[in-house]
Amino acid sequence: MIKCNQSTMDKLTHLLWDDQVEQVACLAGKQEGEDYLVTDVLPARNEDYRPAEEFFISARQMAWISAEAQHKGIQLLGVAHTHLAHHPLAPSEADIRYCKHAVNLVYHPASNTVTWFNCAGEIHRERVSKIRSLQVPSPSLAFV
Repeated sequence: MIKCNQSTMDKLTHLLWDDQVEQVACLAGKQEGEDYLVTDVLPARNEDYRPAEEFFISARQMAWISAEAQHKGIQLLGVAHTHLAHHPLAPSEADIRYCKHAVNLVYHPASNTVTWFNCAGEIHRERVSKIRSLQVPSPSLAFV
């Protein structure tokens, strides 16, 4: 089971909301038995050359984000990304192949829906609250 409290979900939807390009972030937290507790969302940058249709996070950026999670005393659990309004709610086959982590998420801002999935494609979908005004700092990633 994946557990994520409301403030973490609010941060996630705030960081990912965009109706023009696919946004990305990393899910961090810890594993408790067979459950995953998502306690933080770490900003990431979509490095795909077609960000309106796909996403990509380089190995270099993932290593940096993993180190940031470890510095906070948690671990990188997976990747979250958006699907634009004309994309389906569910993760694509490419999403499932690319997202090899234990916990992954697709956020569909047009319907306020999140779909959790793992590398086997197992899915859990839920509606989320409308985005509230949050004071979340903008990502300051400097990847070349």
